[in-house]
Amino acid sequence: MGILEGLGNAASQVGGVFKGAGEVLWETGGGVLALGGDALKASYDLGPAGWAVDGVTGLYEHVSGETLDAPDWLPSAARGGHRMEAAAEVASTIARNPGLLVDAVVEPIVADWQAGNHGEAIGRGAAELLLTVAGTKGVDKVAKADDVADAARAADRVEAAGDAGRTSAARGADDAALADILASARTDRSIGGRPVLAFESMDDFNRAANAARPDTVYEFGNYRWTTDDAGRVIKAEGSVSLEAAGRNDPALQRAIGNEGYATDVGFHLIADSFAGPTNRLNVVPGNGKPLADGTKNLNTGAYGHQFEGQIRALKRESPDLDIQMRVEPGYDAGNTSNRPDSFIAAYRQEGGKWVEFEFDNIH
Repeated sequence: MGILEGLGNAASQVGGVFKGAGEVLWETGGGVLALGGDALKASYDLGPAGWAVDGVTGLYEHVSGETLDAPDWLPSAARGGHRMEAAAEVASTIARNPGLLVDAVVEPIVADWQAGNHGEAIGRGAAELLLTVAGTKGVDKVAKADDVADAARAADRVEAAGDAGRTSAARGADDAALADILASARTDRSIGGRPVLAFESMDDFNRAANAARPDTVYEFGNYRWTTDDAGRVIKAEGSVSLEAAGRNDPALQRAIGNEGYATDVGFHLIADSFAGPTNRLNVVPGNGKPLADGTKNLNTGAYGHQFEGQIRALKRESPDLDIQMRVEPGYDAGNTSNRPDSFIAAYRQEGGKWVEFEFDNIH
């Protein structure tokens, strides 16, 4: 190495020290601003106006049976509550897994060092140490930690399903992937006080739907699904398409059917033939086999013929006809499972009057 080349490399590394330190300080400043902004948003949503807006939208939906798209700039107490729950979940997650913050601090330093950017690694390390002494270390990571909460929720669901044999590394990879998917969803609206997550990719939507958040609206393609405070689907609705989804996950469909009674199957709320995907928002345990007393099954019987059959016939006769459908699973008091006790299903043509059906989820 020549003298000039050596001097140039040394100068580059010295410059890297300032660059690495600057990046850490910039991230921390951004974290402080993000936390402050979230606090102001939560305060705005949880004020009297937020409760009033939610009351009006809820009353409209109850009277009309239709969802009301409220602009995102209006306050929403439900959205404010979601922010508070997310913040509490983040704090709980970090308390249970302090290594998350450690990894967030250490990994960029290691990456810089291994890439030969020794100056940047030293600058980052020095700035992190300074911020730790000052008591502000981690604020930039915590400000972005909504993804951590989503990852923790997904991990809890996996473990509850008996998947404890998987390695923590494998779970961590899945959780990180889910966090990235949720972060990429469009989230600029709310409906009835519930935040909307809109997806463009079916794979992303299915992944998010299989770890659904409570009190949230999910959108994909022509349809949307709404969850209750337990994360169970309470409404599936949209404009009907006759392009089949193709039963993307038959194993999951069978597994969901096995979570109910012996006469249950994985029951599509929006039929596969209507472009309804197979995931835990669109598929629930529902009757799909005849009962011992000879009662015909619901899935291909009354539900399939009376409700879906009428829609299918109308759409085939007039392919350009706009037919909207909605299905509202009902859960009786005391039912804490994901198996609905009943369904209220309806359709309408070109914005006209709803034609409604009621079905018991027999067993």
